[in-house]
Amino acid sequence: MQIYIAGRIDKTEECKDRFAAVEVKILEAGHTPYNPITLGTGYSRKFHLDHALKKLAECDAVYLMEGSYDDAVARLEADYAELTGLPMFHETTGGGYWAGLPRFQGGEE
Repeated sequence: MQIYIAGRIDKTEECKDRFAAVEVKILEAGHTPYNPITLGTGYSRKFHLDHALKKLAECDAVYLMEGSYDDAVARLEADYAELTGLPMFHETTGGGYWAGLPRFQGGEE
């Protein structure tokens, strides 16, 4: 399953570290993460948003990091997932784990 990581993005190292940690957890569960931070900087906000929605449409689910609803783009990503029926996994307070993310069991993803 390819899982899009949604959350508040800023230009700090802490932000990059948070997204990278989620990426590792998704990989450890046997899935393929898409980390939007890997796109980099230097593009317009419109370009980033267009790219985010295109990549989100290619994914099988979305992982919503804690605080996602405090960010306009992450809220839009969550709304997109809800309106299109993509499964959403929410980070829990404190533990940083998500509810219901299945472990990959082999075969076709």
